[in-house]
Amino acid sequence: MVPPAEAGLTAVEAGEGAAVLLLAPRQTLTFTGKCRLRCLYGAVRLLGFAVASHQPGLPVFSPATHCALTLEAQPADRPAAADLRQLRGPRRHAGTQRPPP
Repeated sequence: MVPPAEAGLTAVEAGEGAAVLLLAPRQTLTFTGKCRLRCLYGAVRLLGFAVASHQPGLPVFSPATHCALTLEAQPADRPAAADLRQLRGPRRHAGTQRPPP
């Protein structure tokens, strides 16, 4: 895990050539290079368009010879606590579940 450079920015290597980036609402990331952009949760704004979690991965290219592209995290529509519970999913405790008859 890469320590945050500023409050709310966290990057986690998810595999070879893949990373998960967590942005706080209205936080931006400016980059050059190429990537496949996929929102796992929420939405980001890129080139004036909102890219949301229901959309497939989009190939993005930001050449070093031009202006760098900027991603901006969009604010959530719901409270943060509800979002975290939804992402975490149902709780599972090994000792509390009964085996099927």
